[in-house]
Amino acid sequence: MQGILPGDANGDGVVNILDVITIASYIMGQNPESFVFENANVNGDGIINILDMVETANIILGEG
Repeated sequence: MQGILPGDANGDGVVNILDVITIASYIMGQNPESFVFENANVNGDGIINILDMVETANIILGEG
């Protein structure tokens, strides 16, 4: 079992723009094929929303 990697919503071991897209897809109810809730829940509030997308973008930009 892979450990938690904040922001790695698609579970590929790398945090990048594809993870932001995966979180957006989840929020819009599109049920992405590969989705790791624990990684996508970047702020740890138990809810996947726009704040998690922003936090993931911050990680990508080196600000998180």
